[in-house]
Amino acid sequence: MGKLLKYDFKYVLKYWWVALAVLFVSAVIGGISEGKEELYWLQDADLYSSLEANEILSELRSLSVVFFYLALIGFISFSVIIIIMRYYKNLYTDEGYLTFTLPVKENDILLSKFFNALIWAVFTGIAAFLCFMVERLIYNGIISDIDGFWDSFSLFFGEFLNVHGLLAALTVFSQLCFNIILVYVAITVGSIIATKHKLWASVGVYFATNIVLTIVFTILFNVVTFNEAIWSPESFGLESLDTLLIVCFVIDAVLFVGGYILNLRFMKKRLNLA
Repeated sequence: MGKLLKYDFKYVLKYWWVALAVLFVSAVIGGISEGKEELYWLQDADLYSSLEANEILSELRSLSVVFFYLALIGFISFSVIIIIMRYYKNLYTDEGYLTFTLPVKENDILLSKFFNALIWAVFTGIAAFLCFMVERLIYNGIISDIDGFWDSFSLFFGEFLNVHGLLAALTVFSQLCFNIILVYVAITVGSIIATKHKLWASVGVYFATNIVLTIVFTILFNVVTFNEAIWSPESFGLESLDTLLIVCFVIDAVLFVGGYILNLRFMKKRLNLA
């Protein structure tokens, strides 16, 4: 499994770092542009006295900020797409014949795909957060007071690092794992039920599954909150929140295991490979 994971990791990396570089540059430019009411490196007084020039500069500042947020959204979307396409092309196109002839178990293949997606999802989240912080730091001028920034940063995570924060982080992590396996199951099922347009079929399976799960969870949540006084607005507190987080974690874990087993069974059958 280690070699499979290494190949998948290197495949994503050769595209991912380019998108990250674009995002970082846009963050720096966006922060500088958004934080400067006047572009001091332009020394021509006549230029500043021109209303037309000021309007152009203002539009350029706005465009640079918009470009940063578009780059941020594009970076996250690109990371998701490249992970999905790696799974699809490697298993359910002509490459699938070669993949399944490798002397490795189907479980190792699926695990390598899952851990590859998990690693890059975490990397993408961290990178997006750091680039956003860079843009905000430059905009607010905090980059010149880095000690004050780190004090605020430490204070924030000091408040987060408690039982409630750790439960929330654990629930977010379980939700991430479940969503990865849900996407993989949707691709697998879509590739099995469709002879053509497998990706579109996979998208349909994914959204249909999400709709069903949302309806089921909504009904269950309404039943529980209706019967339990602990969920009433007057009594809802940190204990109720912790209970809700634990319930969500358990549900995600059960769905993850079920989805993983289902996906593995389909893979072992090697159905409908292109």
